[in-house]
Amino acid sequence: MPLKTVSLKLYKPSKRKKEIIDKAIYNYSKAFEYLMEKARYAIENRKDKFFEDNGGYKAYRVTKWVSKETLRELNKFDVEPFKDSLVLDFGMAMASYLNLKGVDSAAGFPEVRSRPVYFCRYDTTRDYSILYDGIKNRYYAKLYLMNSRDEYRSELQHSGTMKLKYLDREDEYLELTGRKERYILVPLCFGKWQEEYLKQAIACKGMLKTARLIKRRNEYYLSISIDLEDGATIETINYLGISRGIKNEINYTVVSMSDGLEGKTGYINFKAIDKSTSNYLHEMSSAIAKLAVDNKAQVIVESLNMNNDRLGYSDEYKPAISAGIYNKMTGLIEYKLKSYGLPPPVLVSSVGIFYRCHVCRNFSYKNRQSESLFICTNCGTVKDIEQLGSINVARKLIEYNKTTIKMNAEVIGDKVRVSNSILEVEFILEHDMLFFERLVEELKKIVENFDKNRLPFTKEDNLKKKLSLMKKIQNAEDLRSVIEIV
Repeated sequence: MPLKTVSLKLYKPSKRKKEIIDKAIYNYSKAFEYLMEKARYAIENRKDKFFEDNGGYKAYRVTKWVSKETLRELNKFDVEPFKDSLVLDFGMAMASYLNLKGVDSAAGFPEVRSRPVYFCRYDTTRDYSILYDGIKNRYYAKLYLMNSRDEYRSELQHSGTMKLKYLDREDEYLELTGRKERYILVPLCFGKWQEEYLKQAIACKGMLKTARLIKRRNEYYLSISIDLEDGATIETINYLGISRGIKNEINYTVVSMSDGLEGKTGYINFKAIDKSTSNYLHEMSSAIAKLAVDNKAQVIVESLNMNNDRLGYSDEYKPAISAGIYNKMTGLIEYKLKSYGLPPPVLVSSVGIFYRCHVCRNFSYKNRQSESLFICTNCGTVKDIEQLGSINVARKLIEYNKTTIKMNAEVIGDKVRVSNSILEVEFILEHDMLFFERLVEELKKIVENFDKNRLPFTKEDNLKKKLSLMKKIQNAEDLRSVIEIV
């Protein structure tokens, strides 16, 4: 199950709450430093005791070094609210050091200055939790940072209309006890993409995991690990092609998997958001994931790592988003699709998507008449460039599935010589009822041994074609159906 870390800013905590947080971070850091120094040589001298049989040091084994006496000693740092978390944090840090020391004997012992407070669990009565005010659409962090003796404890009060629901719990709400509490309640602020995950956690139990309370440049943040469980699987019936544009940042087209018929087509723009920010990438990838869900579609995206799509037209007309931003966006789409129960996006070649006719498949650079107009020189089809790219991307897998692996055959007496110049293979097979079965087995062997027997290629294009055929052989459900004897 994929884990996602979401950072939430504590919004304008009062002077009192800042002092509580600063004191908690200071005490936690001093206690952590004390544990590390106490264990430094004690564990070094007995480190074999903490080594796993299957290799490596594990945090849970290292934590067993912490005795009851050591736990009592930690009380002088007033870390009772997060003692369990502190010990586990120590175990993770020490195990990491021992593993590093195993491969690099010169590795230095970790220095401890200020350390974020670690919360090892999400809980409504200890560590931390998140609450939601449905009336005002606000979120709050509930942080247990004080012990029962702390002078900063105070009774929590809020207006009678305020009703705070715990995230990650079913129908649990904050109750006022009338006592001085060991926790503080702080409002949170964040971007829209962070809110997406919090909204999922309002009703879903078990999503919110560990967290760290961090101070950075006099601001406070709660960094939460969220478990993105795969959603119920959605059976896809369409392809959703995603391409760049000049006028539009993203263009999309939905086509049927069965016959490639064009369905919904459109565009997505977030021009008001700075493209260099993570908010832009999350907004765009979320919009695409939502389209995929609504259309039960397998997302198909351009592969812009090796080749450019040649979308730009002269120096005046350039793509609305760069290849780098597009690639980052497609990387974010994957885990969003998984959370909805959809398969990851498929990357396809971007070569020719703005120059190939989607009707007759004629490819020519002369087909493009301007930055926005496509006129096929073969069949006369006219199409807007913005739409053309996404249609061709959406149909890439359909076209790919239609292609066959052509094997040249020559009868030699009672045998057949079968060859393919791209795969650089040649077989001499018996010409009988089992001919196809033998050919299929030979091709499968070629794929299995490809990495071992890979030969250097002088032309990059030849390698790409060979890899494409190898992949087709590997992915074919019935290999006989994609073999064509010529």
